[in-house]
Amino acid sequence: MLTSNRDPGNRHCLAWKAVLPVAALAAAMLALPASAKAAERRVAFVVGNSHYAVVPPLNNPDNDAQAVAAALKRQGFEVVSALDLDRNDFDKALQRFIRSLPGSELSVFYYSGHGIQVGGDNRIIPIDAKLKDPADLEVETINVKTIVAYMQQNSKTQLVYLDSCRTNPFQSRSFLVGPEKQMAVAGVGLAPPASVPSSLIAYSTQPGAVAEDGTGDKSPFTASMLKYSFTLGVDVQKALDKVTQDVWDATKERQRPWSVDTLAQPVYLAKPAIRIVAAMPAQATATAAVKIGPAPRQQPTEVATVEAPVQVAVLLGETLNTPRRVPIGVGQVAMLGDLPLVRAATGAQIQIAAAPNLGTMYLNGKALAEGDVVDQNAIRAVTFEPSIGSEGKIQSVQLKVEQPGGNGQVVTGKLESFVPACDEQAGEPLDPQGVTAGKLPNEIDPLPALAACGEAAAKFPEVARYKYELGRAKLADKDVAGAIEQFNAASDVGYTRAYYELGYLAERGLGRPQDVVEANRLFKMGSDRGDPYAMLAYGRNLTLGRGVPKSVDDGVKLLNRAVELGHTYAMNTVGAMYYYGQNLPADPERGIKFYEAALARNDIYAMRNMGIAYLEGNGVARNPATAMELFKKASDGGHPSAPTNIGAMYFKGDGVKKDLATAMSWYQIGAERGDYYAASNLAWIYSKGPKPQRDLEKAVWYSSLAVAMDAYGEHKEEADSLRALPLAEKKKTVEKLNSELGSDAVTPSADINDTLVVLARKAWQKRNPRLDLF
Repeated sequence: MLTSNRDPGNRHCLAWKAVLPVAALAAAMLALPASAKAAERRVAFVVGNSHYAVVPPLNNPDNDAQAVAAALKRQGFEVVSALDLDRNDFDKALQRFIRSLPGSELSVFYYSGHGIQVGGDNRIIPIDAKLKDPADLEVETINVKTIVAYMQQNSKTQLVYLDSCRTNPFQSRSFLVGPEKQMAVAGVGLAPPASVPSSLIAYSTQPGAVAEDGTGDKSPFTASMLKYSFTLGVDVQKALDKVTQDVWDATKERQRPWSVDTLAQPVYLAKPAIRIVAAMPAQATATAAVKIGPAPRQQPTEVATVEAPVQVAVLLGETLNTPRRVPIGVGQVAMLGDLPLVRAATGAQIQIAAAPNLGTMYLNGKALAEGDVVDQNAIRAVTFEPSIGSEGKIQSVQLKVEQPGGNGQVVTGKLESFVPACDEQAGEPLDPQGVTAGKLPNEIDPLPALAACGEAAAKFPEVARYKYELGRAKLADKDVAGAIEQFNAASDVGYTRAYYELGYLAERGLGRPQDVVEANRLFKMGSDRGDPYAMLAYGRNLTLGRGVPKSVDDGVKLLNRAVELGHTYAMNTVGAMYYYGQNLPADPERGIKFYEAALARNDIYAMRNMGIAYLEGNGVARNPATAMELFKKASDGGHPSAPTNIGAMYFKGDGVKKDLATAMSWYQIGAERGDYYAASNLAWIYSKGPKPQRDLEKAVWYSSLAVAMDAYGEHKEEADSLRALPLAEKKKTVEKLNSELGSDAVTPSADINDTLVVLARKAWQKRNPRLDLF
């Protein structure tokens, strides 16, 4: 039966604690570079969650969100909106919003649905959340603080509306929060927030009270917000004053909305219409924007001039007669730069009858919305910037032409957004400045990526993203020096993900001497700018004290923030810390929660980690068959260590028939992918294994490779094993490795063991593995 707040017996909600303070978080996450052309960009993230998997549905969040999204779109907002999001879908929607934020004047976040306050933070509950175990909170919910921090980081003004304190079926739970397994009991209530400049946070109810779902098709709070907040000339705080009284009266004094306002000046959601824009001079063109034309013909470089008498609607219709393809992520594009100039004073005015849903139209830096009117020639300067995530969508734009002596005519055009080829080929997942879901390193095809990104970087030298993606393509092509050059060029102009990539190369000693201290400096720069990859790298090193003073608490906080942003590598890292008790109290079941969250996102590292858990029977019931299935799936996806796990099962006869030859074949795959344990196992078999397999020269080969793969010097015993092998076989191996390297051969040093390690590393890098995979 549907549970509603209209039932007096259910009028108990886990009240929200204010999302602020987030000043420290926002200050740490420095602003990303903004587009100077989009001076009035307004973006919004609107979510409604009604249909929950394990608790009764809510009546109105879907309706609320749809109505708010539509109202924002009518006012020229670029809106990322979604209904009934599970945790994975929320990741994707949030990433679209994050990538849309840089350079915006005003950002809005509206949420309607279940929420929970635990440990001083407000958390959004996706529709697939169960929250049945104390360890579920960190992987099943999203901290509102994280979303608000990105808004504060990337937009001048932020508005947050939380209509989410309805009857809460999760309110009596206790949850684990943070590395020390402290218990936090839900239902503590709201607390006064700290002040953060240029923000307004609005809650649907006062501290300690419940927000009602309403008797109509919208909640009382959202219905009133829509009624007042989009009124022309009424700023958002004055509107909330009216909303507060309206909801108080409508709920018979049971619910009083509450807000925190630190806005420096009035902010208006309703945008005054642009009624008339003077005609541009005949010689003016929209040269500041990228020109587009109807596909597939080439955009003309010269624009004809038409004398009177002329029907402007006819010219407009001829110009828009085929869909216009619009690239995403290169700034504003000129929609009608090829419309012929009309020199005669025909007096035509063109109204925006219907604007595209996924993107923003501009005129001279001002956002256009439905109802705005421009002159017949000024329309040539109208530009369009498509939304992140709008690829493959064909959108309509309707322009109504009013001309003296004639009836108004509506002309319809089509806009088709697309992701440019470079982004398709070499964009990266979770890139806060990217434009697409991206590809993992093993998914990049070097040759088409090089061609596409080389062309894009030359055509759009001001787009730092193409410098970075060209670097990824070069790294996939084993051109490490060229990749580093591009990463440096991208980082020089503030491209955030480039800091992580440069740090990764420094930490691993790829293409440059290993320098973990320098790597941490770069990781911290990326982390401070909100990059989840850098958060993972820096957070992990903090927990280990690797090249930086050890701080498990700070490290795990960064790792958990990356988890919230959907970074599966971070899920695996935190999961392993709990599973094995690495710098955290051992709690395999809690570790499994993180593994399962990454596995649900089809992550190959989670496949391998869950395979280990099933093989060991730790945190889950032992099941070698499932373990083998997961290991093979991870190996097929390119995991460097999964082949070693398969080899070990055959070597031991664990869940499969013992088979040394098969074990060695899997170890060889792992060794060539750079796995230390695979190379070490082969070295042992060739030196101390069954007599038919003994081969001391191969033992030297694989032992040298194992030491070379031990990037952090964690396995001193392998270096001892290498030193103990015969000198004659070492000399033969040096000769063979130098022969393999050819012109890159190495002059032997005084210590032949050191020479072998250097040679093994260089030969491995040259042979076939790509450095961007390891």
